[in-house]
Amino acid sequence: MSGLFGSEDANLVAELTDDRSLLEAERKRRQIERPPKKSHAAVLIKLGNKISNLAAVAGSTPSSWDLDRCLAYLDWAETIVENLPPCHPAALAEFRTTLARSHNVLSDRAK
Repeated sequence: MSGLFGSEDANLVAELTDDRSLLEAERKRRQIERPPKKSHAAVLIKLGNKISNLAAVAGSTPSSWDLDRCLAYLDWAETIVENLPPCHPAALAEFRTTLARSHNVLSDRAK
């Protein structure tokens, strides 16, 4: 990959890629534990990914996900972001806005 995109991009991909040989629970645990060690670029990508995922969970929830699973995802995503090193304030504000909006959408759906 570094031959195609350069070592900086290859390192960033490696930093953000989960080890698929691990069980899902272990991968999720590592995502919570590892964020403080992420580079600034990886933090911004991780934050953008979580913003996108929150909007997707609230807007087009997978049919196999019940309300509890959706809410658990929101909580897990929030825990990951809370453990990230300080980053761009506007990106963090967007995450918080999207998280609140997602909670509202899911709460309305549960009524």
